[in-house]
Amino acid sequence: ASTRPPSSADAVPARTAAQQLANEMVATLPADSHLLEAGRMEALCNDLVEAFYAGLQEYDAHRFQDALIEFIQALEMVDIDVDHFQDMISLLRGGMTTLPLEWKQARTRGLAEDFLHMTRVAISERAQRRDGRHQFRQETRAHQLGILTSRLSAGMDQQSIIRVLEEDLTHVGVRHAQVALFEADGDDPVALSLAPDRDPESPLHRFATREFPPPGLYPAEEILSLALLPLLFQEEALGYVAFDGSDLGSCAVLARQVGVALKAASLHGQVVELSLTDPLTGLHNRRYFDLFLHNEVIRSQRFARTLAIILLDVDGFKTYNDVYGHPAGDVVLQKIAACLLEGRRNADVAARIGGDEFAIILPETDAAGALHVTKKIHAAVARLDGLMQPLTVSIGVTALPVVQVTPETMVKQADQALYKAKRSGRDQTCVLLEGEAP
Repeated sequence: ASTRPPSSADAVPARTAAQQLANEMVATLPADSHLLEAGRMEALCNDLVEAFYAGLQEYDAHRFQDALIEFIQALEMVDIDVDHFQDMISLLRGGMTTLPLEWKQARTRGLAEDFLHMTRVAISERAQRRDGRHQFRQETRAHQLGILTSRLSAGMDQQSIIRVLEEDLTHVGVRHAQVALFEADGDDPVALSLAPDRDPESPLHRFATREFPPPGLYPAEEILSLALLPLLFQEEALGYVAFDGSDLGSCAVLARQVGVALKAASLHGQVVELSLTDPLTGLHNRRYFDLFLHNEVIRSQRFARTLAIILLDVDGFKTYNDVYGHPAGDVVLQKIAACLLEGRRNADVAARIGGDEFAIILPETDAAGALHVTKKIHAAVARLDGLMQPLTVSIGVTALPVVQVTPETMVKQADQALYKAKRSGRDQTCVLLEGEAP
C-alpha cells in the first residue's frame, strides 16, 4: 500500500467544507453572541480544520490539540442554552467525520480517527461541564425563587409586597416588574388600571387598561420587552404584572404568588380595619385611639411639637335613647360622627371611644387651635336635622405641656375638662391644662 502523505491540494475541499460547517454553527448562536463579532466563529472553525489536515500531513497531533483547546475554550465563554449547545455539538461531530479525505493510507486514516476521537472526547467533556453549570444555575435560581415567593407570602400590605418584588427580582433572572391593579369604572370592572409604588407617598399612575403602558410609567427612551401575565386569586382577576425578563417560567410562578399575596394582604387589611373601626359610625375605635395617641405623645415630646385632644359626649343622650329607642339613638351617634369629620385635616384622628363619647386627636395643634375646632363642632351639631329633638354636646380639651406626661394623663385631663363643661351647664367647651385644678 502507498504511504504517500496527503498533499496540500487535499486540503482544498476540506477548507470549503470547513467554511460550510462554520456557517452552520454560526447559525445556531444567539444573535448577540460575541463569537459572531468579526467572524470569530468562522475563524475558529477554519483554524480547527486547517490544524486537522496539517496534523495529518505531519503525522503530529499537537497543532490540532492546540486548535481544539482554543475552540473549546471559546465555547466555554458562550452563554447559550443547552438546546443551542447540543445543536453545535451535533454539527461539529457530523462535520468532522464527513470532511473529505482523498487518501486511503491506513496510517493517515488511523491518525484521523484519533483526531476525531479527541474532538468527541473534548466536546463531551465540555457538554458535561456545561450541563453541570446549567443545572447549578437552575437549582440556584429555583432556590432564590423559593425565597422570593416566601417573602412575598409574608407581605402584610401592598407596598411591602411591591418592595420585595423590586428588591429580589434580579436574583431569579428578571430585570423589572410593574404591577397594575384593576379599578372599576361604571359597569366595567377592569376599565382602569392602577400602578402602585413601593412608596405610599409617591403619586399613583391611573390609566385606561387598554392604554398600557401609559406615558410616564417607563422612561421614554427605554426599549421595552415585556411579558404581561394576569394576577389571579381563584376566579378573581386582580390585575396584571409586566415582567422584563426572558425566563417565562419564573415569571409565571411570580405572577401566581403576587396575586395570592396581594389578595391576602387586602383581606388582612380589611380585618385590621374592622378591628380598629367602630362599625356604627365608621370612626376609629378606642383601640386605635389609644395606639395613635401613644405614638403621637412620644413623637410630639421628642421633637417638641404641640398636641391637643378633644373629648365630647352628647348631652342628655341616655334620656333620648330611652324615649325614642336605640335605632333613633344610633342615628344621633352617626350624625355626631359626621360633624366630627367636617373640615377635619388628614392628620387628625376622630374616634368613638365608648357609648356616646367621642374623641379627636389633633397633632401639631395647641389649646387655642383645639378651641377653634370645638367651635366648628358646636355649630355643626346645632345645624343637625332629622332628629327627634335638638341636641347639644359638651366638650373637654387638653394640650400637651412642656413637661413629660403620659397618654393616660392627657386623657384624664380632657375627661376632667369634659365633666367641668357638663357641671357648668352643658353645651360648652372647657379647657384643662397640666397643673390646673378641674
